[in-house]
Amino acid sequence: MKRSNLTKKMQFPDGMLIVLGVIVLCVIITWFIPAGEYARIESATGRQIVDPDSFKFIESSKISLLSIPRFIVNATIAQAEMIFFLLTIGGCYEIVMHTGVLQAIISRMTKWKVRDMAFVLIFTLVFAIIAAPAGGVVSFIGFAPIFVMIARAMGYDALVGVSLVLLGGAVGCAAGPITPFTTGVAQEIAELPLYSGLGYRVICLLVLWIITALFIVRYARKIREDPSKSLVYELEQEEKNAEVQNNYSDKISPRQISILIIFILGLCLIIYGSLELGWGNRVHMQVYLYLTVILAIVGGLNPNETVRVFIKGAKGMLAAVLVLGLSRAIGMILDEAHVLDTVIYGCALMLNSLPSLLRGPALLIANTIVNIFIVSGSGQAAAVMPVFIPVADLVGLTRQTAVLAFNFGDGFSNWILPHSAPLMGFIGATNISYGKWFKYFWRLFIIWNLIAMVLLFIAQAINYGPF
Repeated sequence: MKRSNLTKKMQFPDGMLIVLGVIVLCVIITWFIPAGEYARIESATGRQIVDPDSFKFIESSKISLLSIPRFIVNATIAQAEMIFFLLTIGGCYEIVMHTGVLQAIISRMTKWKVRDMAFVLIFTLVFAIIAAPAGGVVSFIGFAPIFVMIARAMGYDALVGVSLVLLGGAVGCAAGPITPFTTGVAQEIAELPLYSGLGYRVICLLVLWIITALFIVRYARKIREDPSKSLVYELEQEEKNAEVQNNYSDKISPRQISILIIFILGLCLIIYGSLELGWGNRVHMQVYLYLTVILAIVGGLNPNETVRVFIKGAKGMLAAVLVLGLSRAIGMILDEAHVLDTVIYGCALMLNSLPSLLRGPALLIANTIVNIFIVSGSGQAAAVMPVFIPVADLVGLTRQTAVLAFNFGDGFSNWILPHSAPLMGFIGATNISYGKWFKYFWRLFIIWNLIAMVLLFIAQAINYGPF
């Protein structure tokens, strides 16, 4: 009895509590890590990057614990664009759900028989291929709830559904064969031809894709055989009860077909705009708002009903957007204390002291450490690549290997950090708590990093170069 009570008390902390803990930890770090800074210079393309030879220690700027509320307020304001982006996704998706079209389609799909491996391999590869040139998976958040419903219809759970989109896309970004905001920026700073080394990156993508698909399939089969083993079993039961109460029909009306076509075309437009027209979150938000109005009209919703349903969907994203507001405070604290550049400088010193065989994996670890503080891929590239490239030259690593290590460091840790905006968007849109996601994903995170270390070792062995 006592053990049962103890288990109940030792629950995994909420994502918001974890981020608050990281914020407090970062404040304490500023008391012990000396302040330092690199000078920033403008590259040939007009990008602000650090001068690798300019590091100097400066007067320490210790942050007080009492200043945390100030950072949280300023951080939330700074994250306003991403917060509104997630709210519009939640509201638009709720309009679609309100029409019952997705529920009707999923009801029909329950009669389909699919092979686990084929189902997972196909969809993870599709999103990996799309994400590689897109440079990110944020624009795929709208697909996550749809694939969660598809996964449930196939006998799986929400974690399987979101994994098809999120982890598939993550593989495409992490390998970065033609990813503009990470590989492109990093290679520009490293003075390498744009998207050079493509062949080996494609091999890396295929290896990571197969490993990821096998991981998802193993979990999916376990859930299909015994649904009670689902890490989100309580959520699945709640969703099942809601479906019973709503009693959706599997008959699809012409109006519902129109709604589905419009919604899918809207999502395709967002992906096309990201790939071909350089659209960012602000344009995506406008598309979602247009979609909301059009779908409400076609769905026959009156104005009051439209507003009520949209607000309901936006409320579902509340936990995710609150975490986003908190997470931005981490970078602000480290910037004001001037300790982030010291961390980068320390990582460079560590790399210099290691034997040659360990330098590729060590560079991956260094990039992962920095990514805790700089979640943005392009921002991290501008901060670390000017420092790590000269280090790579000195220790005998090719610049292409250094860029690959940066890709892996940035591409993996974004999906385990509680203050990662894309991650919180995905799990917020699918009602998965951060704790459940962490329990599901941490093993794959370790596997990814071990595989990446082997791939980096091979890259070093073959003298992975510009072409």
